[in-house]
Amino acid sequence: MKTFTSTIILLLLIFSHLNCFSQEIVIKGKLTTYKAIPVVNANVIIQSSKKTVKTDETGAFTCVCQMKDKITFSAIGFIKKTYKIKKNESENIIIDLKLSSKTGSGEKAIKAVHILELDKFREFVNQGPNYKDYSKYSTLMEALNNEFPLLKITSNKIIIRGPSSIQLSSSAGIEVDGVLVDLGMLKSLNPNTIASIEVVKGSEAARYGARGTNGMIVIKTKK
Repeated sequence: MKTFTSTIILLLLIFSHLNCFSQEIVIKGKLTTYKAIPVVNANVIIQSSKKTVKTDETGAFTCVCQMKDKITFSAIGFIKKTYKIKKNESENIIIDLKLSSKTGSGEKAIKAVHILELDKFREFVNQGPNYKDYSKYSTLMEALNNEFPLLKITSNKIIIRGPSSIQLSSSAGIEVDGVLVDLGMLKSLNPNTIASIEVVKGSEAARYGARGTNGMIVIKTKK
């Protein structure tokens, strides 16, 4: 009798596990590139069913998956990406595809009609693979706080977290388009005008001489 009861319990547990895994859920999300531009007409492949759906003109997609399922996203000119469904997940999934490093990948993506915002996309491509769009931030300070966790920004200086400096000041140097500026000048810059931000520290900052003793925040604006 004890063995029979144990078997029943085991079967119930197995059935419960299989039922949980096979439960269908609706997944909604959006596919982008450079965290800003929709990738349209891209393949959204569900691993369990092998079914494929397409992203619409806004990059949005809706698909039916199993719990703990996997979804693969692919589009011509981009690096394929696989995403694992998390527990109780159903919507607001944002997947960002990276452009392939192969020459002409951007134009291949355009030719395949994966990109509708052509001018903005070509601007990103021309800036190179490390280009970031800072226009989503209201201020440059907000951009620095969100994009660079190594930075500690106070009312009058920026400190690059790390080993203490041997100098009396721990303030990092700030350079904009090759010109040394203060924090006040930095705060006045519009994020829309920023092409790149680089945090330089350690031995790499030696090329800036004494002003790079505590590291450098190097910013280039759009020309």
